[in-house]
Amino acid sequence: INSSWEKIKKNYRNSKQILKAASHLANKYGEEAKRQGVEIEVLDPELAERETSKPLAIEVMEGDEIAVAYQLAKECLNVGSAIPWAICIATASPDELPIKNIIANKPQDFPVQVDALTGDYNRNRDSMTVGSIADVKGFEFAMIIIVGCGAKMLPPTNGCSDECWRHALRLYVAMTRGRDQAALIYSGSPSKFL
Repeated sequence: INSSWEKIKKNYRNSKQILKAASHLANKYGEEAKRQGVEIEVLDPELAERETSKPLAIEVMEGDEIAVAYQLAKECLNVGSAIPWAICIATASPDELPIKNIIANKPQDFPVQVDALTGDYNRNRDSMTVGSIADVKGFEFAMIIIVGCGAKMLPPTNGCSDECWRHALRLYVAMTRGRDQAALIYSGSPSKFL
């Protein structure tokens, strides 16, 4: 089979604002990865074709992260800027904010079904998804809402400090899953990644 290799010259998925915020994070923590012999590739924000609003870092009261995430998703659905499968709530701290708890805490008046994101997920346009920041790799959403972005949760306090960059790069990937909007929700102090 004859094939050729070409470098991507345009990014049609992400907005320039999402890429700027995410690439700042990846460039900073990517240096730590390189020192450990791991090569990473960071998307260049200047390759983005579109502009949208900047990603939001939203501080909430402790215990309100899930409720605020659903409120943001509901507002997006109400104005008709996205259909349900184009919105995802992702947890940056699955131990502290498990997927099953996010799904179980769906407000009674939430207008659509909510399902866990799985590797074999077939999008149902009438259902919104919930996953971890590791789960969202390879998917694309109009809006990604990431909960668990506080200093007590991200990076995990029980992890190896030399591996902190891995958590930063997972957040980078999760942020770049959002085409138009990314919201990072935290309580208490924000994660150093924010």
